[in-house]
Amino acid sequence: DQGVELLGFHGRVNKPISQIEPGDFSGDIKTGAGGYFTYYNPNLKLTVGDIVHYWVFVQHKQLGYRKDDLKWTVEELRLEPGTSGCDSSKTKISDRTKVCSHTVVFEDNFESLEESKWTLEQYIPSEPDFEFVVYKKDADVTFTKSNKLCIKPKFIDNEVELKETINLSKGCTKSANSTNCVRRLYLIQNPIVSGRIVSKILFSYGEFEVKARLPSEIYLEDQHFRRILIAYSRGNAHLTGNAGDDIGSNLLFGGAISKHTEPDRSSKLSTYRSNTSLTMDSHTYKLRWTPGMYDVILMYLLFVLEQIELFIDDRNYGVVNTEPGFTDDSNMFNLVLGVGVGGISDFPDGYKSGENDKPWRNKNHKQVKTFFTSKDSWYPTWGDESRQLQIDYVKVTSI
Repeated sequence: DQGVELLGFHGRVNKPISQIEPGDFSGDIKTGAGGYFTYYNPNLKLTVGDIVHYWVFVQHKQLGYRKDDLKWTVEELRLEPGTSGCDSSKTKISDRTKVCSHTVVFEDNFESLEESKWTLEQYIPSEPDFEFVVYKKDADVTFTKSNKLCIKPKFIDNEVELKETINLSKGCTKSANSTNCVRRLYLIQNPIVSGRIVSKILFSYGEFEVKARLPSEIYLEDQHFRRILIAYSRGNAHLTGNAGDDIGSNLLFGGAISKHTEPDRSSKLSTYRSNTSLTMDSHTYKLRWTPGMYDVILMYLLFVLEQIELFIDDRNYGVVNTEPGFTDDSNMFNLVLGVGVGGISDFPDGYKSGENDKPWRNKNHKQVKTFFTSKDSWYPTWGDESRQLQIDYVKVTSI
């Protein structure tokens, strides 16, 4: 109506307003747009279920009209016209150019093993850890059961078989013709077949959540073998040193690894000691990886120190900052789920598993042979459950 000269609006949320009260928010609108007189308040926060109580005053051709005791219930929240509803995130993902903040960007509940999401690794490991395993696409080793991902290493107790050349050329996930795909006999081949799956998309920054029963290696890894541990625990019930320290299955590790020799390897890790073995029950492990809030100048170069927060069952057990230059704008990480056995990095010399000494030395070139010939000391401890990683779900949320 062309005769409307003013609209007065007075309101209050979730509390009645009388006809003489100004309200908690109000406004006089003197001009219309598109045939409407609109009250706009960008600072007013409403949620579904809120009730707005209000009264209005209209001046029409110099006469005043008032309507009291009005109310309106918020039934849904809509985006403002012309807005996308997407706040840009600092999380980066390899398969998209724009990421909205606080959204789930990757998830798997393992109803089946989806090869569209994961690469099932097949190779013989070498640097940096030289584990005593062969990662294979083996349905008896890596499988889903009852909506869980299971990785169950198996022992090859046949020395004749272990003296043959391993040829994984067909389906090898490392460089063709490398020793990761074909290995001729030296003393003995790696006697454990295990599983390792790697996400096909890569990530930089975000919140990574995994519900799992360890032992396992659940981490992010880049092409330079830099790692961010979401959850790592050894499978030994007890692994004790001469000083009585126990680094067995009740000790959880998380954090960043950029160097693979001690003491640097552990300098950016946090630990949590559980009252019980982490192989007994499933726990929720969470890692929040964010860009640093401050920079450091080192040798005239400016670096961002990224922050990693670590949680078990929503309990924060550590905050670490990465080394300067740990990542850069072009560097992204795969999500890795797997079970390793032995190797030269994860099991320090001089420790005992129960009453048995660790059966190999990390710098001894016969370490795999020694591990195999000492099987009577460690293989009886491999119960079906204790050596099987079980993962209920993984979820990645942008920050």
